[in-house]
Amino acid sequence: MSAGSPGSPKVPSVVYQLPIWFVGGLFGLIISSISFGQEQRSAGLLYSLPLTAHQVLRAKLFVSLFLAMLATVSVFVIVTAVTRPAPLAAAENFAVALAITAQEVCIGTAFGARFPDFQERPRPRFVDPIGIIVMVIVGMVAMVTTALPSILGDALSAFPSFEPQIQPLFLASLAFAVAVIGLSYSWANREVKKLFVEFRG
Repeated sequence: MSAGSPGSPKVPSVVYQLPIWFVGGLFGLIISSISFGQEQRSAGLLYSLPLTAHQVLRAKLFVSLFLAMLATVSVFVIVTAVTRPAPLAAAENFAVALAITAQEVCIGTAFGARFPDFQERPRPRFVDPIGIIVMVIVGMVAMVTTALPSILGDALSAFPSFEPQIQPLFLASLAFAVAVIGLSYSWANREVKKLFVEFRG
């Protein structure tokens, strides 16, 4: 899981992977968290329409995922073109980057639905300040935890005797991300249903 074309010095993949994780993950976290609060005055109208909570949630997730994945793929293409990692390392790191982006979008959506700020101000917040603080902490912890197995795998790749342990670490990254996505989506769905109840009385 290290970068570099044959014959070139070995560069730990985490060195070039960090900007991909940071841009895709953090952008996904922020853009998804404001998807509810930005409705402001139109929130009442939206939740009075003949829509289900699941439909609203899927629509917001789709938009946030599209934008965040676009950012992740763009940065990945640029960084990969510059660093030219081994194909297998690039594929594994790309999969982890997508997993991190998806989980951060789901986390941001859940917090955005739980702590929306619909008040209109000269400088709107969209999300309650406490919610933002907790969301960033949770999002960063989840991001680092998902990336940690890949970071360990990259470090162990320098020791041939540890090669058999690298693939399970990669799978552990994906498994953790899937678990976070599932839990976050379930929480977000519950919170959107509460918004429907609140606005529909």
